[in-house]
Amino acid sequence: MIFTFQDVLVLIIVHLLLGFFFKFHYLKPNYSILERGLVLSLWFIHLGFAYFFVKYIQQNGGDSIGLWDLTADTSQYARSWMGYFGVNTFFIQWLNYIPSKLIGLSYVSGTMIYAFLSFWGMIGLLESVNYLIDKFEQKLRFPQLLYLPLFLPGLHFWTAGVSKETLLFLGVSAMFYAFSTQKQIFSIGILGWCFCLLVRPILGVLFLPILVVFVANRLKKRWELLSLVIVICGGLLYFSISQFLPYLHLENYSWEDLSDFSNRQLSFLTEFSANTTLSMETWSWYRKLAAVALMPFPWESWDFYSLIFSLENFWLLSIGVLGLAMGNRHLVQIPKTMIYFFMIGIVMFIVFTFTLNNLGLFYRMKSIWLPFLHITFLWLICYSDHPSKRFQ
Repeated sequence: MIFTFQDVLVLIIVHLLLGFFFKFHYLKPNYSILERGLVLSLWFIHLGFAYFFVKYIQQNGGDSIGLWDLTADTSQYARSWMGYFGVNTFFIQWLNYIPSKLIGLSYVSGTMIYAFLSFWGMIGLLESVNYLIDKFEQKLRFPQLLYLPLFLPGLHFWTAGVSKETLLFLGVSAMFYAFSTQKQIFSIGILGWCFCLLVRPILGVLFLPILVVFVANRLKKRWELLSLVIVICGGLLYFSISQFLPYLHLENYSWEDLSDFSNRQLSFLTEFSANTTLSMETWSWYRKLAAVALMPFPWESWDFYSLIFSLENFWLLSIGVLGLAMGNRHLVQIPKTMIYFFMIGIVMFIVFTFTLNNLGLFYRMKSIWLPFLHITFLWLICYSDHPSKRFQ
């Protein structure tokens, strides 16, 4: 991989911005050495995965380069910046138009920009964990375990480059931070929801109820402003759904149309004849769901990367079983935001069972949801009704 002068300049600017943020935010007395070390470790790990992401895409191909070059989907025949605007792939190409086409930054620079964006998602998740630890400190044994989901290899890899997962993770983490801490719901929370809605409209639909609830609680009797926010969000939702239906070649959301779409999607993926494709057509739904969540197992790995993938799956299974065994009496004590994000993660896993049949795609698509599942299970492991008996 060769770095151009522009790439080096982008790298310098990114580190200057992060350096200023670290100096004026994390060097405050209320942050411990552990928290400062976590932030620095996360960034250098993430930067390393950005390098591996570029190497992987250049060697194996993928839609990432097309997203940056604005060639992943040209069906709009766009001739101007606003001509690219839409949902899903169109929205990402619209975002990339200025840095890629107008400024002329390379794909390597684009990867660093996206790694920078997804790192803010890491920061949002870290700050959310810090808030939860501080709020429930007397009820948590070994609260540092809650930091572990920040270091998942799959999360870092699939969000370290030009991808939909990068923007989705940024949006989901922004909402998790806003809803958990009850801070900046009208800025960070709604902006995160907009990212999710425009990149993957189904997420905008799933998150809309919790968004309305939190906004309504903050506005309370300010009905005029609440009505304006609902109208704006409703307009965005209508636009995204109206754009998404033609994108999926659907007339409406009837069961027959959705079933036909699922069959077409699975057939389309099967045509690629990938080594990790599974013949899931005759499988039951729960077997498909188990495949999405847990396959491959460690003994089914075929190379180093699949071994890492399988170990992540085994870790999820382990903490899931341990968390439910140790914390089944504490289910009602789980923070409501954590429950909501856990449930949406499970819903997305179910969606994947009808749209994916490839182990590699399972890993990629679920990577942004695993931290929220892990945090929930680790919460159950750490939570205790007897603070006087906490381990130090």
